[in-house]
Amino acid sequence: MADDPFDKAPRLAVVADNGAAPSVEKRKRKPRGPSRVMAVDVITEDAIALTFTREYGASARYDHEIGRWAIWDAEERFWQWDKRQLAGYWCRALARAASEGRAAKVLERVQRKGFVSGVEVFCRMDPSMR
Repeated sequence: MADDPFDKAPRLAVVADNGAAPSVEKRKRKPRGPSRVMAVDVITEDAIALTFTREYGASARYDHEIGRWAIWDAEERFWQWDKRQLAGYWCRALARAASEGRAAKVLERVQRKGFVSGVEVFCRMDPSMR
């Protein structure tokens, strides 16, 4: 795993828990919202899906044969089928956090159901989510 494609995402920057950007990548903008990952320039379904993969890649998997998300239950220590659409909620929360403080036009586009559905489709296509 020496060459991770997610480390090269040009529009994303990981933000440290204290709110400061890592010293390796300098960013001009301050973090928006509670998320540790933010969109720097343009908010797209793909950018939010990459954020989802970074944030929830260890605790969410998509089964293409069954067509359902599985969520890791840390307390019970096993995978459970996502019956409450938690993966969709996480996509929505990441999109909402990335769009905080943006223009009304951006908010209108990003906070639509179709945008969040597009994010979830990109997440399903990601090889690391299988």
